[in-house]
Amino acid sequence: MIRTEFGPLELFGVPAPTMFTVVSGVGTLFWVVTYVLVIRKGFRDRSFAMPIAALCGNISCEAIFSFLYPAEGLLRLSNYAWFALDLVILFQIMKFAPNEFPERRPLAIRAQVVFGIVVATWCEIAFVREFHDYGGAYVIYGQNLLMSAVFIAMVQQRRSARGQSMGIAISKMVGTGLFSVTLFLFSRDDFARGQLLVFLYVACFVLDLMYCLILRRYVVAEREGRESPQVQVGDKVSAS
Repeated sequence: MIRTEFGPLELFGVPAPTMFTVVSGVGTLFWVVTYVLVIRKGFRDRSFAMPIAALCGNISCEAIFSFLYPAEGLLRLSNYAWFALDLVILFQIMKFAPNEFPERRPLAIRAQVVFGIVVATWCEIAFVREFHDYGGAYVIYGQNLLMSAVFIAMVQQRRSARGQSMGIAISKMVGTGLFSVTLFLFSRDDFARGQLLVFLYVACFVLDLMYCLILRRYVVAEREGRESPQVQVGDKVSAS
């Protein structure tokens, strides 16, 4: 594997470990905001604001690195928080998914969600053990890449902004981007600047940006659709 030649970066005289903690801490806050907005939007729209495949991978990943192979420090606490929030999102999916797929039996949908979580957990544990990824960098970023892709698929399948918001899209993009910057610039581990992870950093950002741009079109179109009847009524009043 080809790696970059430089190591952890000191910025403005601040040691790399301190920068790692600060920037990753801000990234964590953005991801907490993402989860809270997802839950809020889901209850408001009576839908689910996180794609089912993303939830299956997420809840598995966070369970693995919270309880089976616990991370250290801030990341461990973050995994606990994200896992708890994922349980709320799982409840939303179980409750509202039948509304999104009325042609399918609710029990079948819920069984497939459980099956998806089992498969994702098995796959991620196998990957960790096979490739000794006990820190979870590859698994977590692989899961993030999947999440970025299925968010795009969800907005295109729904053809609307239902269950989604620009706040979710932007906070998710910024949160992941800050973690990518943290690992690339401030990590003491050389593999964090290896080809595969650099590809995952860039791919996640590009897909997240694409999602923001695609979703914005639907948000603007729906806003204009709500406003246009009011303009028409005002024009008629003025004309009379």
